Amino acid sequence: MGADAWRYTIATTGVVALFYALFFYINAPNTPKGSTYFKPKKTGGLEVSNKKNFWFYIAMNVPMYIALAVLTWKLSPSGVSLLSDTTAIMLWVLLACIFVFQFYQIGSVNTELLKKGVPVIDPYKFKQVAILNGSYFVTIGSELAVVSMLPAFFMKTFDLSPVKARLKPG
Repeated sequence: MGADAWRYTIATTGVVALFYALFFYINAPNTPKGSTYFKPKKTGGLEVSNKKNFWFYIAMNVPMYIALAVLTWKLSPSGVSLLSDTTAIMLWVLLACIFVFQFYQIGSVNTELLKKGVPVIDPYKFKQVAILNGSYFVTIGSELAVVSMLPAFFMKTFDLSPVKARLKPG
C-alpha cells in the first residue's frame, strides 16, 4: 500500500457509503406504516407561515454566503494567494447568483402561500427551524474544532508528535 494507503482508505469509505445508501434506499420506507406521504405542490424552498418568517428564513441564509465570501477572500491574492484575482471575482459573482436564485426559489414557493395565508391547522413556528439550524451549526462546528484544531493545540502545548496529538482527543 505505502504512500497510496490514504487513497485506498478514502475510496473504501466511499464504496461502503454507497452500498449503505443503496441498502437504505431499498429497505427504508418513506413514511411510517399506515400513513400517506403527500408530495408538496412546489419544490425549491421551505414553506413558511408568515412574512416575518419569510424574511427570517432569508436572513438565516446570509451568514453562509458571508462565510463563503470570506473564505474566497482568504484564498485570493489578498490572503494566501491560492486563487487568482479573476477566480476570486468569478466565485464572488457565482455566490451572488446562487443567493439570488435561492431567494427566487424561496419566494416562488411562498408567494401564493403568503398571499392567501396559511390554514389554521398548518402553521408552525419558524423559530423551531432556526433552533435546529443553530444546533447543527454548533455541533458540527464543535466536531470540526475537536477533529482539526485540538490536535494542533496538543502538539504545540505538550510537544507531542502529530500521531500522539491526534490520539488524545479521541
